[in-house]
Amino acid sequence: MGRVNRKLRILKGLLKQLNKREYSDLHERVKLKEQEWIGAQAGALQSPSTETFQKEARLSAEVKTLREAEESFLMQKSREVWLKVGDSNSGYFHRSVKIRNKRNMIRSLIYDEGVRLTDTAGMSSNVAEVFYKRLLGQKDSDVELVVLRRCSTS
Repeated sequence: MGRVNRKLRILKGLLKQLNKREYSDLHERVKLKEQEWIGAQAGALQSPSTETFQKEARLSAEVKTLREAEESFLMQKSREVWLKVGDSNSGYFHRSVKIRNKRNMIRSLIYDEGVRLTDTAGMSSNVAEVFYKRLLGQKDSDVELVVLRRCSTS
């Protein structure tokens, strides 16, 4: 058991070094790489050659990789905050639920003529009548005839 613990401690140290080397100060690194990429784009436009376009493509890929790493880091950080605060009926939890409900609420419907309907009763009665009919289309009598003909000839 002691060997496993020792190996895990060594692994932990190596992972910390890797994390520091690859993921420390990501926001600054993204900014610097983007500036370098913009310079390479300008250079490729001023003196177009295979080398300048290859450099621009390489920097573009590096910027994309760094942006993805930064986004992943921020997502993990936000998830960590959520796990710390949790949904334990805290103010944070209730604010996030309120914001989500407001974002998902339908506040008005606008007809093709430009008429805006904002009252809840009017929206609920007209949704089925107007919007779903447009979404699903009109009843097609030709389709019924084809189906009836196929059924009757078999």
